[in-house]
Amino acid sequence: IVGGRSKEEWLEGWFLGTPLAEIRRGNLFSFFSWAFFSKQESELDSDERLELAEMVVELMRRFDWHFSEGTDSEVRPIRINFDQLDAWLHPLFYHLGIQMLHSATRHTLRLFGFSSH
Repeated sequence: IVGGRSKEEWLEGWFLGTPLAEIRRGNLFSFFSWAFFSKQESELDSDERLELAEMVVELMRRFDWHFSEGTDSEVRPIRINFDQLDAWLHPLFYHLGIQMLHSATRHTLRLFGFSSH
């Protein structure tokens, strides 16, 4: 592969670096339910479940991968809108420093003849 990741690295990346051999069909199902329907597994209807099962089988066939049945609770995919967000606050001095940097940059550019629109 030139300038990119292999298909194995791509899938392992969505599972936080978990080796392909440790990912199970249930884990793929959970990932696909988010990726294609933006739903938790419990929110899927029977048609969506059937479609996802077919997608997992097609993925295995197309790339000649073999995943064990079941779900490994230790293997978790990245699901951006379902995962917990760990937010933090910056101290006041950080915000003051950014504001001072912004002002200094703006004044420097004005000195060089730039203007804002």
